[in-house]
Amino acid sequence: MRLRHLLPGAALTVGAALFWVILAMRTPTSTHHFAPLVVAAAWGVVYRQYVPAPPPVQRAVVGLGGAAVGLTAFLFLAAIGRLNGPPLIANVPVSTELPGMAIVGGLIGAGLHRVWRWDQDAKLAPDSSGTTEPGVQP
Repeated sequence: MRLRHLLPGAALTVGAALFWVILAMRTPTSTHHFAPLVVAAAWGVVYRQYVPAPPPVQRAVVGLGGAAVGLTAFLFLAAIGRLNGPPLIANVPVSTELPGMAIVGGLIGAGLHRVWRWDQDAKLAPDSSGTTEPGVQP
């Protein structure tokens, strides 16, 4: 796992989490239901663009990393009392709903590695070095 492949997704995930925190600070009576899902899934979506066929361990790392960032942002907002909006699902408190969304986002981020790339038309065939990843030497 190369650090240069992890950094863009991590940066987008942290940026999305900061955006969510700023938005929630400005509108504490609104619940941004899908923010933790987007935050958690972003890392996996971006990482997928750099690594065409990551092994399960790498998918788990970016999925857990995204979920951890989403859960951290949720815990921060809950600690300072900025999650006072209504729940999305009746009778399910926001304190249960948003961590669940972060976990689902992490699973989506990890699962998207298997099914989606922005450059679907790119043909990745092994080159002379035996790798299918463009520009990466083993």
